[in-house]
Parts: sequence; structure tokens; C-alpha cells
Amino acid sequence: MQQSFLDFGLKPAVQCGLLRCSFFIPSGIQAKALPFIIKEENIILQDHSGSGKTTLLAIAVNHVVNPAENCLQAVLLSPTKELAQQTAVLIERIGSKYVCLRCSVCHGAVQVKGAAHVWSGTPGKILQQFSNTGTMSANTVRLLVIDEIDEMLSAGLEKQVSRICRIMPETCQVVVVSATASMSGMESLHDFLRRDMHFITTGSTEAYWHAGIQHYRVEVPEEKWKLSAVFDIFSRYLVRSQCIIFTNESKKADWLEKKISLRGFEVQGIHGGKPQDKRVAAIDKFRSGTTNVLVATDVASRGLDIPGVVLVINFDVPLKPSIYVHRVGRCGRFGRRGIGITIITKENKLQLQQIEQFLKIRIRSLPAELVEKNPL
Repeated sequence: MQQSFLDFGLKPAVQCGLLRCSFFIPSGIQAKALPFIIKEENIILQDHSGSGKTTLLAIAVNHVVNPAENCLQAVLLSPTKELAQQTAVLIERIGSKYVCLRCSVCHGAVQVKGAAHVWSGTPGKILQQFSNTGTMSANTVRLLVIDEIDEMLSAGLEKQVSRICRIMPETCQVVVVSATASMSGMESLHDFLRRDMHFITTGSTEAYWHAGIQHYRVEVPEEKWKLSAVFDIFSRYLVRSQCIIFTNESKKADWLEKKISLRGFEVQGIHGGKPQDKRVAAIDKFRSGTTNVLVATDVASRGLDIPGVVLVINFDVPLKPSIYVHRVGRCGRFGRRGIGITIITKENKLQLQQIEQFLKIRIRSLPAELVEKNPL
């Protein structure tokens, strides 16, 4: 018999919040992890993109927080501002009405005003916030969440995360999350967490995504033909759903956004060089469906959870297999169908082969007949 969120012993207020958000049936990783979270166990979660890990974290925070206590009780670390913002939105979506918690996003030079129950931010900004308020404010923290730990380590944030772990009280529960790596093999992780951790996965640690995502490539003679390939995909797919196009460079993202806009498409662009308010506004327009095309660098490849995204186009071949996982993982969320298309020149063939070998997938040429049979 299939379980519902009502079967795990979550606090009644959290259950009401989930029902209000139309969350009824847990995903595989949610069902396996919730009993450990409720028992306040320290856990490491690994599952593919789109499996519901961010929602699980939001549920965990709402279950742990006691709104009657006017103090900091949970801290969430994310590798990007966008993921920190999105996680905070989901936490409040579940908990604002019934749990009545307050979640603050730590970003820029802004200091959190008033007593928030939850801080969500990047490691550097969380450390800055503790510097502003004093590390004594960490004494009441019951839950520390480290999201996308593989990205944290590859981005050189290990020392910052380690400092935050040392600030936390020994009684603090720790939840660590990854989509692309087997945490059991990261010996250094146990060193700075200073805790015994349970490793939880839904199956093979090589299951980077579900079977509903298809992987294709489009070969062009030269770099200058990539834009034509994008419009060819658009014309044949007739993009009625939402599409994200990834590039490796901010300047190229701006150029591509302008070219797509000139063709009459509703498009938004985000990259690290844009002010935070413009990045947030762009994602809000895309999330609401006001625009159906988002051009982005990898600031959007982590944690962006928009159910309407069916198509991801890699305008540039990702620099690492893990980046490919997170880009293509923006489509086909929570078991839905999705398609990832990578545009390559002859110079990129070896890169793509390396991605195929590492991820144990085959990225086939995009057949015209498939496009005609399966318009988006």
C-alpha cells in the first residue's frame, strides 16, 4: 500500500501545510529519509535531480522548528543564492500558515533583522550573519542542512562549511544532500562533520536521473551555426512548455537572450554578473509562466524546481559531467518526462564522449521523426 505524508508522524501543523500545498504522496527518497529525520538522526542523502530532495528539506525544517521559541533553530547552506532563495520560499510555502515559522534569506550585505527561526544562504553569507549576531546565536540551532555538498566541495567551500559545523552545538542534527556523488566515499566529509552519519539512497548511486529523461545531441559544422540550431529546435518542437538554455559564459548568455528576444520569444536571462534583484525577477517571471524561455549560466543549474520545464538545451557542452547532471536535471522533475539536447561542434565530440562514459549514458543524435511525434 502506498504511503502518504500522514503516515510518518509529522507534526499536525506540518501535515496541514503539506495538504494545503497539495503534497500527498512522498517520493522514494522522501519516504526513506523521513523516519530518520523524525528520529533526529544525522543523515546523508543521495538521489537523482528532481527526486524531491528540496521539498524533503523544507519538510524537515518545518517539523523541527518550534515557532513558540523566538530564536534561530535551523540553518540551510546552499551553493548558490538562487537555491537558497528557492529553498526559503518552499519552507515558507509549507510552513507560513500553520507552522507559523519565519525564514530569512542571507544574501548580499543585508543583515537579518528580527528573530528568524530559519536562515537560508550560502556558506559565506551565513558566516557573515553569525559574525554580525555573534556565534552564541548558534546555540539554539537544532538542524543544519548542507545542500549540494558535492558542489560545495568542488567550489572550494569546504573550509567555510567546516567552520559552520564547528559553530553548531553537538546536539544539532545534520542533514547532508547530494545529487551526483556517493557520499560514503568522501572521507573528508566525516572529518569536518564530526558525527556518525547514516547514508540513504533509493538505489544505485549511479542513478543520476529517472528513465523519463531522454538525452540527445545536435551536431553543427561551426560555433556560428549553434543559434540556428536553437531556432530549428524551437520551430520543430513548437515550445509550448518551458525551456532552459545553458551557456558557459555570462556574455554569451546576454547575447543569446537578445537574439532570442529579437525572434519574438518571451525570454529572460540570468548569470552571476546580473544584480541579484534582476536575477530573482527573471526567475519569478519564468516560474509564473510569463516567459517560457530562460537563458542561464550554471547559476540556474542547481535546485531550480519548475515543473513546466520539459526541454533543456546545452548551448555549450558542460565543463564537467556533474554540471551536465544538474543542467539536464532541471527538466523531468519528480518523475515527469524531459528532454536534454546538447549542441556540439566537432571540437566538442570528445567532451561529450567523456560525459557519456562517466555517466554511463548514450547521447544520441536528435531524430527528426521523434520531434514530429512528440512536440512540446
